[in-house]
Amino acid sequence: IQGGKAEQEIKDIVLILKAEYIQRMSGETALKQVEDLVKIRVAQNLTIKPKEELCLPFKMDIPVTTPVSLFEQNVWLHTDLDVLWAVASEDRDYIDVQPHPYMKKILDVLDGPMDLVLKSIETKDFQYVSKTPDYTQIFVYLPQGSWRKYCEKLKIWFTFLPEGIQMSINKYKGDGSLEKYTTFFTEEHLAEDEQMLAHGLQHLLFPERGL
Repeated sequence: IQGGKAEQEIKDIVLILKAEYIQRMSGETALKQVEDLVKIRVAQNLTIKPKEELCLPFKMDIPVTTPVSLFEQNVWLHTDLDVLWAVASEDRDYIDVQPHPYMKKILDVLDGPMDLVLKSIETKDFQYVSKTPDYTQIFVYLPQGSWRKYCEKLKIWFTFLPEGIQMSINKYKGDGSLEKYTTFFTEEHLAEDEQMLAHGLQHLLFPERGL
């Protein structure tokens, strides 16, 4: 925090972790919604002198459902200062959110042994799948090589549960049909090497190919 020309009394300093997602589409326009994920109070009743600089340490636990920062930056920290006569800041201090280790292991398998290409990530309102939070991050993959004759694209999203992680898949086939799959991974499953995990996912997603 940097002081201005005059001494200021700061009643409250609150940090808010925010995420933006697509609530719905209106034609070609994405109507977006901002969700407050975490709110913490960093300090109260401070006096900052003219030109003074204050550095306030803080710790914030980021929810496991926070969208990851791969194709898009849609998670940021907002600083809310309660200062008399001050103008509210609209700055967005974007942060880099890495996948949870469970999710990362599965994504590494999809990108590696499975030979799928991550085309895009959609963070959108998906309440018919997940009631809490209001958004779900959907990973859109395109098959390569011999996989292309089995489907045109895959949409994948994750749900964290106390016992592990659930993976839901929509498989879009060339004839216009849609197949849906759900599988569950415990910590013990994810301790397996990538080739074993890839073999299990291939059998689930492409049973027509055989073992």
